[in-house]
Amino acid sequence: MIKNQKGRKVKFLRSDNGSEDTSAKFKAYLASEDIEHQLSILGGLEQNGVVERMNQTPTKRARSMRLHAGMSEGFWAEAVSHACYLVKPDGSDEDTSDSDGDE
Repeated sequence: MIKNQKGRKVKFLRSDNGSEDTSAKFKAYLASEDIEHQLSILGGLEQNGVVERMNQTPTKRARSMRLHAGMSEGFWAEAVSHACYLVKPDGSDEDTSDSDGDE
C-alpha cells in the first residue's frame, strides 16, 4: 500500500497528461494499488490557471526586489521566501481594510 508522509493511504493522483504518467505499466500499478488517476486536459491551462497565477506572483516580486536591490542571483531563494511572506495567508495581497484605516 502506498502511503503519504502522514501515513494515510493515497486515494487520488492528479497529474498532467504527460507521457510518463499515461503508460500502461503505470496505469496498471495505480489500479493494483486502488488509486484513482486524474489527468488534466492536454494543453488546457484552464484547470491550472489560478495556481499558475499564484506561482507567478512571488516569482515576479522576487525578481523585482532582487534587481532593485542590486543583489546577485545567489539571493534568489531569499527573495522568493520574502515575496511569499508578503502575500497574505489566504493567498490575496489586496488590502481589505476600509478607506479610513478601520478593519
